[in-house]
Amino acid sequence: SIKMLLKLGFDPDDFSKIITSGEVSHHLLNYLASSPTMQEGISKGKEISRSAWVPSVIPSALLELSSSLTSRRAFCFGSGDGDEEYLASCGWTLADTVENADLLVARGTFVVLDANSCADKKVGEEAYWQAYHQALERAAQKGIPMVVANPDKIRPDADMSPMPGTIGVHYQQLLERNGNRDSSSLVLCIGKPFADVYEIALRDCPGKRACMVGDALETDVTGANAAGIDSVWVVNNGIHSEEIANKASDEGVQRENDSVAHLRSGCEAVLRDFNKESETTYAKGQQLSPTFVMPTFRW
Repeated sequence: SIKMLLKLGFDPDDFSKIITSGEVSHHLLNYLASSPTMQEGISKGKEISRSAWVPSVIPSALLELSSSLTSRRAFCFGSGDGDEEYLASCGWTLADTVENADLLVARGTFVVLDANSCADKKVGEEAYWQAYHQALERAAQKGIPMVVANPDKIRPDADMSPMPGTIGVHYQQLLERNGNRDSSSLVLCIGKPFADVYEIALRDCPGKRACMVGDALETDVTGANAAGIDSVWVVNNGIHSEEIANKASDEGVQRENDSVAHLRSGCEAVLRDFNKESETTYAKGQQLSPTFVMPTFRW
């Protein structure tokens, strides 16, 4: 996280605390892996500490899983960069097959990983997608819980690459298709726009004097809206930038004639379209209205 802040031009010394979805997920996975031991300690009257970064609300399926684990085997949808080490550092080993996994962990969209094989998208995209669909189908049939370590759906790069949030959404659809009506109880998303990371980040923020800065309506602005804090929607060079430019042009506003009017027209059109489809997004019907809109964010 500190390396990324430096890359973006921030001084890490300006921050008193840095909280990421990956770090909160790590605390959760460590807690789930150690829960049987912790519960044994509680039964013997020992004082057991729980990390302040463990989400306060954990679905019953995950709690039941953690209380009955005899092994800690995870199947991973990973980034291809230290996935096995990440899991090992919080008490989990790779399952030999998805059917034998206790838990699915979605932390990337580049590899499908178990103890015996790794389907790498960069090596063979067709093999990757085959392994991806096969693993999710088999896991959904068994109703294996999933932790999504980053709910973002789109990466703001040239290709608008998919992010782990797409895996969580797809898995919930498969669970419902396999008869699990309450699929949300089996998929826990850690990160924006879900409440856990906001509760942790705002815990030491008196009066919620906070503001969410981001480029994505579905995660950044939706999360701020749900948390009851202000939002700054940064629209240039983000995931909506091309759509905003196209919408403004469709409405006959040319950037070279009036850049402010062009930006306003495009933003209003994109926001209007998002709110029409809000029910099918993380917003779940919320009508969004960012507190502020900025072309770029300068620190």
